[in-house]
Amino acid sequence: MPRAKRNVKTLLETCLQNVTRNIEEWCKHYVETYGKEKKLYLYVIGPFDPLPSRLLVRIIDILRDEKRLKKHHLELLITQQLNALDLSKEGDEIACHLRLASIRCPQLKTLKLNGCQKISKQVYQNFLPTFENLQVLDISNTSSGDSCLYVLGAYCKDLRELDVTSCPVTDAGIKGLCLSIDDLGKEDKRLGQCKLIHKLMVSYTKVTQKGIIIALENLPILKVFECCSSVQALAEMHLAPYEDNIPDIKKYSLIDLHCTNESFCTPYKSGSLGLASLLCSSVMKVRIVTQEGLTDIDLLGLLSLENLREFSLGGGEECEITFDGGVAPILEAFGNSLTSLTLAELPCVNIRAITEYCPNLRFLFLVMNHSYTMAWPEEERRPFSPKPIKTEPILMKLESLHLVCVSHLLSTSVIPSESLPSLLSSPQLVHLYVKDCVTLTDEVLKKAANHFQNMEHLELEQCNSITKLGVDLVMNDSNPLRVIKLWECRSLSRQNVCDWNKKANEKKWQVSIEWS
Repeated sequence: MPRAKRNVKTLLETCLQNVTRNIEEWCKHYVETYGKEKKLYLYVIGPFDPLPSRLLVRIIDILRDEKRLKKHHLELLITQQLNALDLSKEGDEIACHLRLASIRCPQLKTLKLNGCQKISKQVYQNFLPTFENLQVLDISNTSSGDSCLYVLGAYCKDLRELDVTSCPVTDAGIKGLCLSIDDLGKEDKRLGQCKLIHKLMVSYTKVTQKGIIIALENLPILKVFECCSSVQALAEMHLAPYEDNIPDIKKYSLIDLHCTNESFCTPYKSGSLGLASLLCSSVMKVRIVTQEGLTDIDLLGLLSLENLREFSLGGGEECEITFDGGVAPILEAFGNSLTSLTLAELPCVNIRAITEYCPNLRFLFLVMNHSYTMAWPEEERRPFSPKPIKTEPILMKLESLHLVCVSHLLSTSVIPSESLPSLLSSPQLVHLYVKDCVTLTDEVLKKAANHFQNMEHLELEQCNSITKLGVDLVMNDSNPLRVIKLWECRSLSRQNVCDWNKKANEKKWQVSIEWS
């Protein structure tokens, strides 16, 4: 299990570990000579200047992961060799670091500023224009607004990927990104130069259907577009011409479709999902939150897709989707190609259909569905399976499993105990999270534990049927567990956790155990 700490490191890993452990020694001369003056030296010849970008990035990442990254470290690690810089969640010194990068890193192609709340509009205007070779920018969860996107549209014409998730960006910002029109509506060819964007993420912003349409019309190679609803936007653009049989409707390169009701209240129009599927035949990922007017017939419109790999369906306040009439046909049609499946807050889910139709699933999320069933009427079985199957098939390729029940509300909302072995027994399972599942017992865990040869992360929350015996079953040498998290499991105690930690120390297991 928690295997003993005897893994052999590569020479590169050993060298990086040595550098990061002794980072203060490497920075000592710089700190003693210049650090006391509290000035920002723009041009410094330091010990890391000869290193290539990939090693500089690894050093910064290690220091950040260990929460040891300091201002003077970055002042020496930001060199002219650096082409990727991650300053995510950095604090007061972010403007200084960006200033250094704007001067020292002419070839910077990737910049990540996720969660940097203290970046002002002035900072963007001063430094973004210098990153003319920028291809990937992440400013999600910041205060970045439309003015930032206007700067990008004017100076960063090579931009390929942009993430503004949870930013106060509006339709005007999208316009500044890809339309050569200024605030007054006049043509300005200096603006809107980001025509090479193929990945744009604008979820949880103030971008409306109008902004989504602007992006779809003006970003010709857009493939990944994370927004509140690309489906409704495509329908607004093309549903009327499609119904009038107008030929040569534009096709799109999108590989993901979103049909939700998160950001604006455009009612769903019947046929929109099927039309979007026809316009974007290369789609591999579909995310749907049910809403009024979205029925089984609409869901079947997805059958025109050629390559569906990831399917997510969540029941909203209005849910007219049924499992047998809508979900099951999708699973039957795409089951062999599906690698990720999410079903949340639906009236009913048939686990037998999932395990039989989707043998190649790698990721499965079953979250707060109202009821589960294993029923598989003989007359509804597939033609190529004339004989009853006595045992449920196992998802042999499953790597990550999330099960969230609501057993305190309805007895039928928990997953049947007889279905759990088929979900838990994948030999490839690495990550397991189970919440509020009373049918997960020591006996069930015992049956599955023999298959946990790749399990690294086990997390149980409010699973009150699991006792110390159940956890003892997975605390052995046969699996590589690194993380065990046990939240509010009433049958487990602090003393149990102390005993497990003692056992792990005695056997020198590399495992972290958390409990509350």
